Amino acid sequence: MEEFPPVYNKIKSLYEADLKNIEAELEKYGAPWTTGRLPEMKIK
Repeated sequence: MEEFPPVYNKIKSLYEADLKNIEAELEKYGAPWTTGRLPEMKIK
């Protein structure tokens, strides 16, 4: 159990930072929607 927190924190960091950046790049280049990713809505 004492080995788990650093692993969890690394996974959480990857999700919160890296994955968000990847999703932003996908949106920027107009990539098709993928499961788990909300599409950007252009609402006026």
